[in-house]
Amino acid sequence: MGVKFALAPHGLYEVNRSVDLTSFFNVTEQAGAIMVAARVFVLYFAAYFMIYRFFRRRIESVPVGDSAETRRRLRGLLVPVFAGALALAAAGGAFVLAIPAAAFSGGLEYLDFVFSSGVSLLIALALAGATSLAVMAFRDVAERAALVGDAAVLVNFFWIGLFFLGLYHALWVVYVLALAATWPLKVVVPK
Repeated sequence: MGVKFALAPHGLYEVNRSVDLTSFFNVTEQAGAIMVAARVFVLYFAAYFMIYRFFRRRIESVPVGDSAETRRRLRGLLVPVFAGALALAAAGGAFVLAIPAAAFSGGLEYLDFVFSSGVSLLIALALAGATSLAVMAFRDVAERAALVGDAAVLVNFFWIGLFFLGLYHALWVVYVLALAATWPLKVVVPK
């Protein structure tokens, strides 16, 4: 919460003092704020879903007829995929910046402003801490699901968390629009 409602807006306003918002859909208008929230939600969801899938695989039973060789090959495929995703995320979200559509410019500009501010290190540390807490929570729920013998415990935890993640982003749209109305950003309207 601290990242989304305190540090990120601070970073946005800090960078906006010297750089104007120039994207077609920027965070100061309703459509732009919704698009930014949707793009950031996709990033949060991707991390959340990866954590869920990791712990779900740990509690799933191996189907009858599945060999150790098949499981080893699947793990061999997951390691490069996970390493590639981690490398892309470590590259500062370069995979997001590679999308050359004008519709994505609002979300990219917002992320660029936030992660080029003076509080970007604090944001990265807070996000790493939140990810660690999510991993610990999923680990505890997965252990309980394994003890009970019911994977539905983990699935229910996933859906409840996803609901709160979506609600959190919807509230952020209202918050950022109210913030932009009371504390205007410097915007250049493209022609």
